[in-house]
Parts: sequence; C-alpha cells; structure tokens
Amino acid sequence: SAASEAKAMADRALGALARIRDEREHRKAELECQLLRGAALTLLEGGGAAETTEAYERVAQLHRHDDDADMHFQMQWGEWVVTFNTQPHSRALRVAESLLQYAQQYDSEACLGAAQYAIGQTRLFMGDVARAERWLRSAVHTLNKRQLTAPSLQIWGLDQTDSARSMLAWAMGLQGRELEAI
Repeated sequence: SAASEAKAMADRALGALARIRDEREHRKAELECQLLRGAALTLLEGGGAAETTEAYERVAQLHRHDDDADMHFQMQWGEWVVTFNTQPHSRALRVAESLLQYAQQYDSEACLGAAQYAIGQTRLFMGDVARAERWLRSAVHTLNKRQLTAPSLQIWGLDQTDSARSMLAWAMGLQGRELEAI
C-alpha cells in the first residue's frame, strides 16, 4: 500500500541521515522523516499505536530546537492525531482548538482548514453533530479556497478536502439528511 511504501521510505531516509553534517539541516530532515513516518504509521497501525506515538514524541523532541512555523503546525497536528486516538475526545478537542489558534496566527488557509477539520471530526465523535457539521462545512470552504494555490495535503490517506467532505456527509447522514449529503 502507499502507506507501507511511505513508511519504508521514511525509514530508509532516517537511516541515511548520518550523511547530513550540518546540525540544523540534519534536525530538519529528521523532523520531516518522523512526520512522514508518524502519518504512515497512523494509517497502518492507528494513532494510538506505540510506534506511532514514538514517532510523534521524537517530532516533539526535535521541534523544541526548530522555529519553522509549518513544522510547528505539523507537530501539533501529530499531537491531535495521537490525542484523538488515545485520550478522551474532550482532551482532543482542546488540542484541536489550540491548532485553530495557531493556524489563525500563522495565517495559512491550509493550516486553518486542517484545524477546522480536527475540531469538526472531534465534535462528531463526541456526538455533537450539529457543531461538527458547522466546523466541517467551514473546513470544506477553507480547503476549497486553498486547493487552487497549494499542493494537496493528506488526512487518513485522502486529500484533506475529500476527508472533510466525507466527515461532513457522515454528520449530515447522522442527522437524517443522507440525500442532502450526497
């Protein structure tokens, strides 16, 4: 599968890091590899798996020495994924709301859409379907704007916009609006 291939590539890249002599470049490359590895492991083993958690914990360690705003958002995204899959959803909601605050400061449509998605998905799993729908509609709207100017980002192996639409359809279906959702 694509996720297995991504994990294998990240593992190979991690093995080749010794060739990078510059400390900052080495740290940044490892951070990117661990983020890819964490995303692939989320798909393969789940967000709560020990290996997934280890990858994102390593990201957090590396991030303490990095000032790259995009990497900071991705690290927070990883924290939300792990929290969503291993902690009470009320805690995952707090992490998602923190993602939203960061995205608003960072002024990135892609990050804003991802944060809106995280809040919507978390609210959906908490049973707050009406609020989930509002957040997921916002995510679809935001991500549709971004789609014209930025490369595709992935959530659970799907384009972010498609993932948001799928969750939105689910929320609408749970409210008895299946036909409207299609």
